[in-house]
Amino acid sequence: MANHTMYWIALAVYLLATILIGYIAYKKSLTLEDFYLGGRNIGPWALAFTYVATWNSAVTYIGFPGTAYKFGMAMVASGVLSAIFAGFCGWLLLAQRLKFQSKKLEALTVPEYIELRYKSHGARVLSTIAIIIFTCVYLVAQYAGVGYIMQLYLGLPYGVSIAIMAIVMALYTAIGGYLAVVWTDLLSGIIMTLLSAFLFVFCLDKFGGWTAIFQASAEAMGPKFNEVPGLMGPLAFTYLAFYTLGALGSPQLVVRFFSFKDKRVWRYSLVLMAVVLALQTPMMAFTGIAARVAEFKGLIPAGVIGANTDYTMPAFMIHVAPTIASVLFLVAVVAASMSTANSILLVAGTAFARDFLQKGIRLNITDDQVKKITSIAVLVITFVTAFASMRKLPMVVLLSAMQLTICGAAFMPSLIFGVWWKEGTKAGCVSSIVVGILVPILLFTLLKPYNVFGHPFWPSLISSFLTYYFVSKATIKLPQEHVESLFAFEKN
Repeated sequence: MANHTMYWIALAVYLLATILIGYIAYKKSLTLEDFYLGGRNIGPWALAFTYVATWNSAVTYIGFPGTAYKFGMAMVASGVLSAIFAGFCGWLLLAQRLKFQSKKLEALTVPEYIELRYKSHGARVLSTIAIIIFTCVYLVAQYAGVGYIMQLYLGLPYGVSIAIMAIVMALYTAIGGYLAVVWTDLLSGIIMTLLSAFLFVFCLDKFGGWTAIFQASAEAMGPKFNEVPGLMGPLAFTYLAFYTLGALGSPQLVVRFFSFKDKRVWRYSLVLMAVVLALQTPMMAFTGIAARVAEFKGLIPAGVIGANTDYTMPAFMIHVAPTIASVLFLVAVVAASMSTANSILLVAGTAFARDFLQKGIRLNITDDQVKKITSIAVLVITFVTAFASMRKLPMVVLLSAMQLTICGAAFMPSLIFGVWWKEGTKAGCVSSIVVGILVPILLFTLLKPYNVFGHPFWPSLISSFLTYYFVSKATIKLPQEHVESLFAFEKN
């Protein structure tokens, strides 16, 4: 009963804090640029933590340790490499150049940047449609982690858990916009990092240190459990690419690069983000390995986790971890889900109001009206996706699985080539977006039996990049003056 009360108090404090943050952000969001990008004035701590918190969803705190429980050290290595590749290298590749170009073009959203960069209204329409469809269905998947954990910890029905998350998240995102999302992500990111570090230290102390843990895990699962790729085999590299490179095309992450203040913020955020990411994900994977050791030593009863590895962390929290860790875990999972979901939600809302209504079908509405419509869209999208998650529609599950692959394949060529290559054309951009949407859909469905790559990610990404390059080489170039102005930072 005492633990149950602590869970409620901790969760209530966190949720009330997010609503308060939303109100403060509302008071500071005076213009559309404020509401969409925080006035392009985001500092290093907020930028680093909002990026990490948006990237690391509930999957990091439930699914990732569960996969490590099953496959071992390969998941720890995957966490470290993801921080290096999609974190550090991804920022070096995109952040500073996208900041310069998006500001030069006065672009507030990813579809708007793509339209203005390539002078293609069609590219904006395609991008908007893809974002609205695939970010919304991915949002549905984010509710599952919260619903499951709150049901387990607090005894709430699944639907009630989702409703609580939806109401709070919709409220602060709709009224506070980007600043509310960033500031709540900062709070969430700190909680998530504290949990990861606490569990790592606890596991080392509980089981006698790093060497003792790996000796016990090897005894329980064999030496391959501690090798890379080990038990995962070639799957490890596909998994790594899927969750790292794919992130570079995710609109909810890319838009962070539009919003930071200056080069100094970029420099500090780059290091801070990589460090935080390199702590959170590998440490949670390490906890999954420790859970395997705990089961081997009899601390977790045999059969509690079973075939469903999503039970790994709940079982570890109940049978092994101290109460404070269990409380932190509840809040961290809710925070992780909401910090990813709120970013997706705002991206979908801005895509509908700005990219579809104001600039897509060119409805004659002012920026103030767009801001209000975005808030309404956020509320509507929240409750539609929350309802869909309660229904557990099969098609939604499939589309959610496609989301990262499709967004990566559809947007990465236009973004990466857009900031590094002057010869990209309107036709190259549009054709790569079309290929990036259609190829993964076909590989996930009709062509699935013929995919020799195992996962649609690599063939989708390769075909999209090749399409962009060869179509651009064969079609009319953009005006030289326009292109040169976007690459002016290279002379600075």
